[in-house]
Amino acid sequence: MVHSSDSAPQAIALNDRIDVTLDRQSRLLSANGDAEQLELAQGSAYFDVQHDPDSIMTLTVGDIEISDIGTRFSVSKSPDGTSIAVAEGQVSVRNGKAPPMTVVAGQRLDISGKKARMSQIQPQHIAGWRNNQLYYDNATLIDVTQDM
Repeated sequence: MVHSSDSAPQAIALNDRIDVTLDRQSRLLSANGDAEQLELAQGSAYFDVQHDPDSIMTLTVGDIEISDIGTRFSVSKSPDGTSIAVAEGQVSVRNGKAPPMTVVAGQRLDISGKKARMSQIQPQHIAGWRNNQLYYDNATLIDVTQDM
């Protein structure tokens, strides 16, 4: 199943436990309609996953695998890499064969190739595009203009 958003962010209830908001020009795939096994093929998405220790949602973005049993987080895929930011709870992130990393609320993990950089982020700034707002801290002008 393919979920996509073209001109405006789109809220989608994948099942009774997982809600996702897709940014403009974003595409989310689910294998065989399984809302627990997802792939972000393009763009950005914000996930609101209700806690269930018996069920793990897995999201892949290229070679990156994000596992979650219940949290709120965003993922953005760009030509330069992938960013994962956690607003509430925590996720486990594995980049290829590297050991998994834990990203907790208020942290952002930027991955480009085999390089990973963890930084702090205000949870209210995560996925600001949902409210037509963008937040930047130490971003290059190129990064800012690409988002506009």
